[in-house]
Amino acid sequence: MGLKEFRMKRGMTQEQVARLADISLRTYQNIEKNNNTTLKTARNISLILCGTIEEIFYNEVKEDCK
Repeated sequence: MGLKEFRMKRGMTQEQVARLADISLRTYQNIEKNNNTTLKTARNISLILCGTIEEIFYNEVKEDCK
C-alpha cells in the first residue's frame, strides 16, 4: 500500500495531510506522485497517517523484531 492508498484509507484529503505536515498542497501532490521527499517530511506524514515510513513509502510490512 502506497502513500495515496494510506491517505485514502484514513479518509483524508491531500489538503488535510499537507496542512498537518506543514507543507504546501503542491509539495504534497509531488510527494504522492513521485514518492520522493526528505526523511523529516516522510516521518511527519507517516505519523499523520499512522503508518511506518517503510509501509507508506516502500510498501513493506515490517514483521515484529525479535
